[in-house]
Amino acid sequence: MPNSAAGGFGAEPVLSSEKKKQAQNEALRTAWLDKMTTQRLKELNQLSKEETERIQRLRSEVVSPTQWAERAEQKARERIQPLLDEAQQIGKSRSRISSSLRNQLSVQAADRTAETAEQLSEDLLEVLVEDTARAAWAAETDWRLEGLDQSRLPAPTLESILLRMEEMQRDQEEVRRRIASVTYSDPLYWDQPGAAGHQCHAPGSRPASPQPIRLTRPVLILPSAPDIVLEKPVETGNSFMSEDSVTPQASQEEQQPGPSTAFPGPVNRSRGTVISVSGSMLRNIRRYREDYDAYLRVVAHETVGSFNPWAVANSLAEELLSEAVADVAAEFQDVVEEYAEAVFTSEFLQPILSHPAPAPALVSQ
Repeated sequence: MPNSAAGGFGAEPVLSSEKKKQAQNEALRTAWLDKMTTQRLKELNQLSKEETERIQRLRSEVVSPTQWAERAEQKARERIQPLLDEAQQIGKSRSRISSSLRNQLSVQAADRTAETAEQLSEDLLEVLVEDTARAAWAAETDWRLEGLDQSRLPAPTLESILLRMEEMQRDQEEVRRRIASVTYSDPLYWDQPGAAGHQCHAPGSRPASPQPIRLTRPVLILPSAPDIVLEKPVETGNSFMSEDSVTPQASQEEQQPGPSTAFPGPVNRSRGTVISVSGSMLRNIRRYREDYDAYLRVVAHETVGSFNPWAVANSLAEELLSEAVADVAAEFQDVVEEYAEAVFTSEFLQPILSHPAPAPALVSQ
């Protein structure tokens, strides 16, 4: 027991000494940390001060144009101020001198200021002269280049103008001949006597528009055959479209001159001239004639050549009327057939159904 107690008392000083060392170390560490923090704070403050000073210095250096002008004015004043001060000092020191000397000093000061102003004006004048010289040089070079371009072009002379006018007249005459060379006229007019006569002109007169050229092809002589009229067969006895109503209409259509084809054949072959045309040219002429007929159908309201718009309108109206009458006749015929079938069914089918009744009596006998 005493040994254990002695051991316990011996351990307590050891622990207390360790705690003291730890406390000292902790105190030293905290002191070191405090010292480092204060040092860092001082450095940061110093850096912030330097940064603010640098910003202020930059702000003071970077100024507006007005401040630059004020600074320039201030520098000019600083340069002129010594002269003014010197003049003032001379004036004060020489105040007792006569007015002539004062006038001389004032003249000298005025001369100096005039010299400075003249120097500044000369500098400005030199700058302006340089700018104007550059602009004049650029304008002169442009003018020279334009002169070279114009000199390369042929100069317009009276002879060249006359030649050009003659060429224009020849081109105009050629275009007029081309336009006048294609003319469409009524084929009935070709057959009239004296319509296609040869006209002679004086050698010095201006050529007139050429006469239209008629392209013909040989007419095939076919054996005469009787006219065959095809009619729609009618089942009923009374027909709305009889032969009397169809035949005059067909004869009237035969009598009326229909629209001419691409190449209408003449009545008398002696009046025409047979020429050979290539297939492509023939197709082009036919297509052009079809386009011209279509154009007339759109815009023409009167008879133009072989095109008669009122005849086309009449034929179209007759076709529509005939189609409408045929539709009504077919519908009426269907109604009549249905009515006849109903009457036949009601009259004849019912007695046939009642006949088989006496058949068993015959079998029983």
